[in-house]
Amino acid sequence: MSGTTSGKPNTNTIAIAVFLGEGTLAAVANVLTLIVFITNRTLRKRSAYFIASLALADALVGIAAICLAVFIALGHDTREVLAHQVPDSFACSAFQVYATVSSGLGLLIIAIERFFATMFPFRYLVSRMYPYYFCFAFQLLCFSSAIVALLISVDMFSIFVKYLIACTLPVICLCYAAIFVKFKLQNRQHGRQALPQTQQRERNMAKTLVTATFLSYFCFVPTAVFINDFRNTEAYVVLACYCIRFANSLVNPVVYTLRIDGFKKALVKFLCCSRVQLHPTNGPFVVRGGRVARTNNLQDTPSRVVLSRDVCPGPIVVRRKCVARTKNPQENTSRAVLNRDICQESSQAEVPSLSSCPVTTSL
Repeated sequence: MSGTTSGKPNTNTIAIAVFLGEGTLAAVANVLTLIVFITNRTLRKRSAYFIASLALADALVGIAAICLAVFIALGHDTREVLAHQVPDSFACSAFQVYATVSSGLGLLIIAIERFFATMFPFRYLVSRMYPYYFCFAFQLLCFSSAIVALLISVDMFSIFVKYLIACTLPVICLCYAAIFVKFKLQNRQHGRQALPQTQQRERNMAKTLVTATFLSYFCFVPTAVFINDFRNTEAYVVLACYCIRFANSLVNPVVYTLRIDGFKKALVKFLCCSRVQLHPTNGPFVVRGGRVARTNNLQDTPSRVVLSRDVCPGPIVVRRKCVARTKNPQENTSRAVLNRDICQESSQAEVPSLSSCPVTTSL
């Protein structure tokens, strides 16, 4: 008896530390993912709508984990809170159910969306937003049903979760299997020729999403196995199941960072605050590291490069430490653009007349 009593505070302490850590990391990582997908134009595509929705759901899962840690810190037993047996924590349990079901259904909807984008590309491109509204309505219906099942009884909720996983997992597997069969057929058609850039991009996106999806469902497996018998399961086993389940919300940002080059560059750019902002003006431009500003006194500037737009009219492109004039007016007509990849090319092929511009360099 004394061992059980002394074990409870230890389990509760571990649960509080783990849930706070995982919840904070999941919330921050997925909020960053959401911001990157929203603010970066190259990533802001139709295919990113559901990825952003999934990031929002995973961020809510992280917040739910923090809420569970708070309830356990208030003195409730870990196993009772996780088994939805504490009446005071019903609102927290309902919020957790909402976030978890939204995250799981987000994986299903992404798989279906990738299936139609790969199998019927033209119809997918010309389709309107109605399928997206239908998918969001389907999500709303499912997590509303989950909360109703939780209101009826914990056993009813357990049955609902098992049926939901049993229905969604085969659909996801069939969608991605059909996608990879289509990829194999495309390889045979093209032979040794290089695939078009669009098809290669779609293929990389599909591989990334299938990796994230199956890692996420793998994290759901322990909870699905023990969900019917949480009340009779050891507290450490229940805690381990929920730790793996909440780790699911950390999987997607990690996979996006490792697999999507554009996302990785956009994330680093956002974290380093390396955006270049330049307002249209007629005065000289001063480049100070990552900032571009206007100056009226060229003698007092501690900058590396000063370029007068009055003498060198036309769009100005800033490439890392280089300042060059571009002949392409569509590249940017009013502000500087930072391009880290082709800095060395700017002084050779693209800007042959740069030497005619007065450039002052101060070391």
